[in-house]
Amino acid sequence: MPLRLTLAVACLVSAVGFAEPANTAKARELFKQARERYEAGAYGESTVLFQQSYEISKAPGLLFNLGQAWRKLGDCGAALKSYRAFVDADPRAANANEARELAGAMERCQQEKAIQAPVPQPSSSPSDSPAELVSLVAPPPPPPSPWLTAAAISLDALGLAAVATGAGLSWSAQARSSELEQFYAAGGVWTADRATAERLGQRESFVGAIVLISGVAVALVGVVVTIIRLVADGPSAP
Repeated sequence: MPLRLTLAVACLVSAVGFAEPANTAKARELFKQARERYEAGAYGESTVLFQQSYEISKAPGLLFNLGQAWRKLGDCGAALKSYRAFVDADPRAANANEARELAGAMERCQQEKAIQAPVPQPSSSPSDSPAELVSLVAPPPPPPSPWLTAAAISLDALGLAAVATGAGLSWSAQARSSELEQFYAAGGVWTADRATAERLGQRESFVGAIVLISGVAVALVGVVVTIIRLVADGPSAP
């Protein structure tokens, strides 16, 4: 069937800006050559060029194109592998369900070949042309992980609260100690109440240090969770 032009090339140029990287230009050129060979019926040559373009750009649509070319060559196994790789790489693509159906047809084709039965030709599909399916633009990044974001914020907030509490207790203990030192320096007499106050100050100092250290540790865990979230979400699309 006649090929229809795709907007993938225009999208790619706008995504990379005025200066197109050499590897992107190479991938586009290989894709153009592959499409021309496919259109001319040279499916074997088109598989080589599609594969080379995919190795540079990692555009999932090229995997679908590979499946189309291998199917035209009658290689059910290679076509099945390409269709499945496409679905794995971009399961929410507009033609993902079609790729699954074609993969099912190729699986049946393999089974029939195994028992030396005639290989059925899959019904023609409006997507025989690879040009209207390929995209050299990377798929959008996955949405942020909400539970990791909530965990990071909660841990950071808890850590800061613990640091503030520990600092408050330490300050209170220090104030109580200074007050007792001033009292004794002025000639004050040691009493049971003063002893209780001294023990209370020591306890506040100890608890404050523990809470302060714990708060710092929790805050650090929150930072680690934030880093994990950023890594899990992956880099932003250009």
